Amino acid sequence: MAIFVDSADINDIEKSMNLGFLSGVTTNPLLMAKQGPAWENYAFQVLEKISGSLYYQIDIVSEDLDVLKKRALYLHKKGDGRLLLKLPATSLYFKLLSQIVDEIPCCMTAVYSMAQCILAAQLNAHSIAIYVNRMNHYKKKMRIELDGCQLIENARRYIDKNKSSTRILAASLKTSNQVASVFESGTHDITAGFDVLSSLLDNELSLQANADFINAIKSSQQGV
Repeated sequence: MAIFVDSADINDIEKSMNLGFLSGVTTNPLLMAKQGPAWENYAFQVLEKISGSLYYQIDIVSEDLDVLKKRALYLHKKGDGRLLLKLPATSLYFKLLSQIVDEIPCCMTAVYSMAQCILAAQLNAHSIAIYVNRMNHYKKKMRIELDGCQLIENARRYIDKNKSSTRILAASLKTSNQVASVFESGTHDITAGFDVLSSLLDNELSLQANADFINAIKSSQQGV
């Protein structure tokens, strides 16, 4: 099990690493765009600050597989084994995956269907990022038959049955309850924002119990 923070904000990343249970960072172009145009330099600054892995999405736009492959190999080499390359789950990037999977660990991201999960596993992708909250949000609008947790459960069953090494990364998580639900559904790993990750630590009743413990300690030590 691995837990990642989904962010490109250095402050959030540093606070998240201080939580004590993080395995690394995931990013995407929407997050990176908030940091300015120098994505590559910024991404490797992040990698220098963490001890784990960085999921970083390929950062050029092209329909030429050779161009994409060249960029992927460059990022992989510069990442020194700790950069996992994210590829959108589209036909172009599935083709790219098939050409680079033996050299570069890749995560197929923005996965919404069982068919995409199966294909990624068959191509030996390192991982698949299933967008749980977005899937639930658009379920009626897009007529998606499965909700996020159900897709994770089905994908995990397929992966285990076929002894695949592909990992499920549950993404687009907005509450601590969603985090608990995706782990119950069989996800290997999760990624979420700092606010969600920090909410995993405390529970109102646990805080009250701790306050009671503190009062008992103080009372027993009075006059000692």
